[in-house]
Amino acid sequence: AKGNMASERDELLLTHSGKLQQLQETIETAEQFSAIHAKEAEQLEQLEELRKQLNRLREKRDGLKQQLTVQRDKHVSDVVLKEKKAREQDGSKVKITDSQMQKKIWDDKKKRRIDDLQVTHRLTGRTIFRLPQGLYGIRFDTYFENEFCDTFYAVLAPSPTDASKICVFKHSIPYFVPLKRIETRFLNRSIKLFSDCVHEYLRAYTARRTMIARLKQSDPEITGFVSSDACDYIIFHKEYRGHPFEIRLIYETPRDTLPLRCAVFLEDD
Repeated sequence: AKGNMASERDELLLTHSGKLQQLQETIETAEQFSAIHAKEAEQLEQLEELRKQLNRLREKRDGLKQQLTVQRDKHVSDVVLKEKKAREQDGSKVKITDSQMQKKIWDDKKKRRIDDLQVTHRLTGRTIFRLPQGLYGIRFDTYFENEFCDTFYAVLAPSPTDASKICVFKHSIPYFVPLKRIETRFLNRSIKLFSDCVHEYLRAYTARRTMIARLKQSDPEITGFVSSDACDYIIFHKEYRGHPFEIRLIYETPRDTLPLRCAVFLEDD
């Protein structure tokens, strides 16, 4: 009887030892995935520093543009006043009134504002361009580790209820991006803030989707991938000696590139 008990004990120890080994290998796989995310986090920090530098350059550019605007306004005013004075000296009956002068200055300012909307933002993955019938478009290019992923579009038009405001007329942005909420909050305050926020969602989505594709390629034993449309909830399986493990990656929001939680389950019949 003691021999049988010892044999059963040894068999039980071997079984648990095998399961512990399986769990250890699964944990190592999860750690490898975490290492990939750690590398991505470091790259994101570098990208954030580049963004800060870009913001400083933008501030410097805006300051120079402001100076140029003041100089242009002064030049337009000088030209109009000179033309008005010359006509008065010639005794012309057709004189430029103050209201006409102000309208000419305002039209010049308005033209410059429209031209500014067509500035290309290739370094940040966004382009604003003019369309027929008074519409404007925004193109969102997404990249992951210097690799081009996808392009999305949004078309802006005057609001049908308030001509002084603009709204999103058409778009190709995925439904899980809260576009209406972003539009309400930012669009009529700043097109830049609007495009920044939308682009953040799109970049995070394409990054998550690309990492899933790379994970599939990196380990052929990983199977059974299931994910939400936004790729912010991911489940996959890895088998060892016939015992499957389930791994779940959960992201806090669709704006996150890295998961908030990782859970590993041993499936045992």
